[in-house]
Amino acid sequence: MNKALGFIGLLYRGGKVSIGDNVFLKEAHSHPKLVIIATDASELTKNKIKHKAEFYHVEVMEMFTVEELASSIGRNQISFLGINDKSAALSFKSKL
Repeated sequence: MNKALGFIGLLYRGGKVSIGDNVFLKEAHSHPKLVIIATDASELTKNKIKHKAEFYHVEVMEMFTVEELASSIGRNQISFLGINDKSAALSFKSKL
């Protein structure tokens, strides 16, 4: 799991990760390929993101805590993030 968190940080620095409400607000062709939701995120947040991901046919994974996700990208608190690159999403899944 530490490799996966480190990889998220690397992707963030490379501009391949969207955080917050920006995950689904971009143009249609740039929607995320994978969304990661923190396990301790609120139920309202989880439902909202899952419904949007279902609408856009985006895979969702629930893993890590809010603090783990936030520390991987150098932020204070992150409930969810999206990986925007298809090959990066596949590489992330291989690190699990």
